[in-house]
Amino acid sequence: MKKQEKVLVIAGTTESKMVIEQLLKEGKQVVATTATALGTEVLLEYPIEIKEGRRTEQQFIELFKEEAPAYVVDASHPFAVVVTETVKKACKQLKIPYRRVEREVISYDYDNIIWVEHTDEAIAYLNEMEKNGNILLTTGSNTLNTYVERVIDGKQRIYARVLDHEYSHNACKGIEIGEGHIIYQNPPFSKEETYQLLKQYDCQVLVTKDSGKAGGVEEKVEACKELNLPVIMIKRPPEKTDSNESSEKKQKKCLEAEKAKEKKSSLGALMIAGTGSGCGKTTVVCALMKALKDRGVKLAPFKCGPDYIDPMLHKKITEQPSNNLDAFFMDDKTLNKVFYKYTKGRDLALIEGVMGFYDGMGLSSGASSYEISEKLKVPVLLVVSARGMSATLAAIVKGMKEYKPNQICGVLLNQCSKPMYERLKTFLLEETGIPVVGYLPVNEDVRIKEQHLGLMTAEEIENLESVIKQLGQLAEQCFELDNIMELAKAFEQECVMDFIDPIHIDRNDMEDKAPLKEETVKIAVAKDPAFCFCYEDNLEYLKEQGAELLFFRPLYDKEVPKDADAIYLVGGYPELYGKELSQNKAMLKSLRQVVEQKTPILAECGGYLYLCEKLMMQDEEYELVGAIPQTIVMTNRLNMQFGYIGLTALEDGLLAKRGEQLKAHEFHYSKEEKELASFRIEKGDKSRSWTGGYHTETMYAGYPHFHFRSNEQAIKRFLETARILKR
Repeated sequence: MKKQEKVLVIAGTTESKMVIEQLLKEGKQVVATTATALGTEVLLEYPIEIKEGRRTEQQFIELFKEEAPAYVVDASHPFAVVVTETVKKACKQLKIPYRRVEREVISYDYDNIIWVEHTDEAIAYLNEMEKNGNILLTTGSNTLNTYVERVIDGKQRIYARVLDHEYSHNACKGIEIGEGHIIYQNPPFSKEETYQLLKQYDCQVLVTKDSGKAGGVEEKVEACKELNLPVIMIKRPPEKTDSNESSEKKQKKCLEAEKAKEKKSSLGALMIAGTGSGCGKTTVVCALMKALKDRGVKLAPFKCGPDYIDPMLHKKITEQPSNNLDAFFMDDKTLNKVFYKYTKGRDLALIEGVMGFYDGMGLSSGASSYEISEKLKVPVLLVVSARGMSATLAAIVKGMKEYKPNQICGVLLNQCSKPMYERLKTFLLEETGIPVVGYLPVNEDVRIKEQHLGLMTAEEIENLESVIKQLGQLAEQCFELDNIMELAKAFEQECVMDFIDPIHIDRNDMEDKAPLKEETVKIAVAKDPAFCFCYEDNLEYLKEQGAELLFFRPLYDKEVPKDADAIYLVGGYPELYGKELSQNKAMLKSLRQVVEQKTPILAECGGYLYLCEKLMMQDEEYELVGAIPQTIVMTNRLNMQFGYIGLTALEDGLLAKRGEQLKAHEFHYSKEEKELASFRIEKGDKSRSWTGGYHTETMYAGYPHFHFRSNEQAIKRFLETARILKR
């Protein structure tokens, strides 16, 4: 009699049940492994041998030797990456055929999904949202305590649905959370059940993992869609691939890029530029974004130049990260790469300009909104303040249009009444040949306030939701939205396909190689109201280079993440939180220890300030980390060392060797008591120079902010130092 072929199944999921049923039908002998009693319980109906318990690689090797299966089928959960990698290594060592059962990928028909890479990023988003909004957490019992401890007011705001099983009950023991905040339920989870929980507990957001149909994610999304609530969705972790798999994947993506080249893109694009700072660009952009989002347009927001605050407002409105486009930091290839990377799958790229349309470095148009629009060939809608003018507007608009060859295709009048708009619309078209496609009346209720570094951040603006709502309503009433969309479509017809092929191939090459380069390093990134100035693309670049990001809050947390291999202290407004930062003694101590342990640190502007000994503010003095022998003094005016700069290293250090150059920008209202001299710094237009920066083998700290794609060698050196010291 022929001996039954034995198959070993890594089980515990819905897929594993289907696999086992099929194998039994084929007459195979099945041995299944499960990690928990819950996984075992779902398999008890089958005539198979079950091996329960979590295993290391060596324990899997011993099990495989003992069972000697013909092959191994991995039907573990898509988020069980450690299990998958461990099983694959054990199979490879014993030369046992390995097969992976992939869970079906679902395309969710909902625009209000915020995709994040992991738990830390989900927590960061939750902490940026409305602080009194309740949260329905459906990510399981294993991570519940992490959310409760790290989400602001998590004990009161979080309601968690977990499996009603002994394993989950044990995992939830001792978690300090409000009574009745843990809801024990078993699948299947219907849309109605999720809807009821969201309503019952007045939840404003749902957090889940992209675990597919088996996890009931479609039903969760549908419930949120009906209530118009955002979903924070944790992406499935990518599986590591060998070089052959990578090559096949690359070929497939290149073929897809070729097909995309033949297919007409539906992407539209529009830049909102202005005659100068203060003309109303940001208000117009916010109004337009809100109105178009309410119409269901999938937006890709961008900001010209080195700005952090406007992108925060964009993100708040569109619920999409807003990225910077900068002709000083980016060569043409990088500019196109960044633009097309973040417009993929979107309907409209909406770009907010900087300063006046032609204003760049010094008296040139270098690195201006104009230069960005010309390089990308993006149509431009010009915002002009009509306050106190009539016929003179024609001279301004005509001058803007004729100064240089450009992409200006429309005008929107700010601070203009409806009767005046009706008259000016015809007049300006006749005088300039440029259509006027809307106006915005004077309305103090929707004016976005400013403070010393510019506009207030999204988190600081009182009644922001109300302001945004009113702006959207004004745009519906006062903007010719259909005509504006037509202006944006000109981009699609003339320009977009010129870049799709090379951008897709370059980006996919980068994505393929990143996981294969080096071992993962964990970068702790400061992220809270005091430290909020960070380019979204900087974080994406770190991930592309194989880094895992661990967000922490110097304002609230007690220590830097323990498993961090390096620290990124971003800029922000630490001077507004000097008292709170100085009183968080535990965090100050933790950072001192990190410095003493020679953990690599990159600190920009506000992050640099935080590492210094003291912060002086009028009559107040605050003790800070003290890692750098420096005192920072706040002033009431902008330091003259502002704008684009180039740095030349005067000594070897973390980011550069002596003589190597970096690009950056400065913008601050403080000054140093002592002059530092690790770099020679020169303004972008070569008009003046000075020395500055603190630079050692394991630390860079200074006023300059970096865009990582323009300083790739420096950032790779930062990551490599972290990898070396980690070993």
